[in-house]
Amino acid sequence: MQNEDQISKHRNFRSVRGIVVAFPSFILFILASVYPNVVFSQVQELDDKETQRQPVQIIEDIQVLLNKILDEYKAQNYTGAEELATVTYLENYEYIEAPLEKENKSLMEGTEIMLREDLRTAIDDKVPLKEVQQLIDNININLDRAKQLFNQTSAT
Repeated sequence: MQNEDQISKHRNFRSVRGIVVAFPSFILFILASVYPNVVFSQVQELDDKETQRQPVQIIEDIQVLLNKILDEYKAQNYTGAEELATVTYLENYEYIEAPLEKENKSLMEGTEIMLREDLRTAIDDKVPLKEVQQLIDNININLDRAKQLFNQTSAT
């Protein structure tokens, strides 16, 4: 049986690991301030890759992050879940807002509100797990609809 200190260290490690995975450009930015000549090309390369991701790939990345959010929430790592929710919106969903708005404005707005406001508020309020699961399920339904729209558009 793990003691509380071990559990706390494990949660902190998972949170730090989540930040490194979720914010690679931020980590590279910090390194660039210390080693500007070495890291700048890597930061530029990462930014270039970010703009090259297609909407369907971004949606799939969001869905992976939603699963991670749920895992963190189940583990009662509310800080980690909230950080991932922020990354999901700022580092991912914002890249598909404009193209999704062209396809279906109400779908874009509804999904945006669920990601930007509802999910983060639910995590902050520490609502029952079942409510977070239902919200994530609803977000995934919208994301699946968005993927269908993008796949139809790319097929024509």
